[in-house]
Amino acid sequence: MNKKSAYILYSLFLILLCSVTIQSAEKKICHYCSEKIIKAPISANGYYFHNKHFICERCQSRIKGSTYYFENEKFYDDSCYQIIHLIYCAYCNKEVNGRYTTYNEKSYHKECYDIVSFFPCAYCNTNITDSYITFENKNYHDSCYTNKVALRCSLCSEVISEDYIYDRYKNNYHESHIQDSKKCEYCGGYFNNTTQKKGLSYIDGRGICLTCAEDAISEISEVKPLLIEVNEMLQSYQLDIPLNKVSVHLVNKTELDELVNYTISNPQGFTIFYQEKNVFGVTLKRDINIYLLNGVPKLSMIKIIAHEFNHVWQGLHSPKDVEAPFCEGSCNYVAYLILQQYPDDYAFFLIERLFKDPDLDYGEGFRRVVEFVKEQGYSSWIKRLKKDKTFPSGY
Repeated sequence: MNKKSAYILYSLFLILLCSVTIQSAEKKICHYCSEKIIKAPISANGYYFHNKHFICERCQSRIKGSTYYFENEKFYDDSCYQIIHLIYCAYCNKEVNGRYTTYNEKSYHKECYDIVSFFPCAYCNTNITDSYITFENKNYHDSCYTNKVALRCSLCSEVISEDYIYDRYKNNYHESHIQDSKKCEYCGGYFNNTTQKKGLSYIDGRGICLTCAEDAISEISEVKPLLIEVNEMLQSYQLDIPLNKVSVHLVNKTELDELVNYTISNPQGFTIFYQEKNVFGVTLKRDINIYLLNGVPKLSMIKIIAHEFNHVWQGLHSPKDVEAPFCEGSCNYVAYLILQQYPDDYAFFLIERLFKDPDLDYGEGFRRVVEFVKEQGYSSWIKRLKKDKTFPSGY
């Protein structure tokens, strides 16, 4: 082969080689722009790129040099990869170097974790590291809540996890005990004598728990000091009565129901005021009898006495046939004045009952008197009670 033929053959080889290289390049598709790559591609992790499209995911600049990182199908240059993998403390927001603690998918310096990891139980004040219970915006170990904090029924001692009822002593009860237990008339609690909460049943059907029964008034000799005590307090309100002209009797519920002729629901007391005058207005005969329900706690008895004493006062000073809401509401207002003199939880409980009483005469009438006195003054109420039979307009 001569020199000319060899040169021609070599030229044909170069043309063929370039053609194959170009054809090979034309088959590559840029992973960034999805266009064909004409010139020599950049190959990385099975992907091809135009030279200008081999870009860092974080800074969007062309990756230069031979070092790059491939993670989650994304490419990063060396500096950006180091930045995105820095760990910052979830408590102080500063960079974490060296050993660290991860909790709930967050990273902490050791000293920062010691701060945030103290999750104290509101009962025992030791750290909660396991499941816990939140009650009334406080956190408790399961055991602390169940054994020390959870509401428990005063009858069956089981945990109360649903709606419940309670009495004035802050005892709590499952609502189901309304059906299987007896209710104390004087604190709203329940007892059944098969559990720790016990009580008594009077012959007239009333129930009373042993706590309320401790100072229950059952003898007339126990009543007499209370009559004097209440009447002395009423003197400061100009509402005292001639106690020596009044006869007081203790009766059970059955007897009291008969006295009121079953016209009053759950009566606590009853006053019979009889007065006979001649044509000149001179009193010829006066007969005053107060009947009080026996077996009630001392403060309840004081409330009843104050109420009935105002019936006597109205009999002496008010017109006849005062309308029931004004009459009974005023009597309950006097009971309210007397109960306020006793700094006792039970007195507050009885006052609360007065304000919540749904009865139109005893409850609504009382609240109307309170509103009248609040706006017009105490002396205006006394004057009204002496000369009028009902509330003024607007009350």
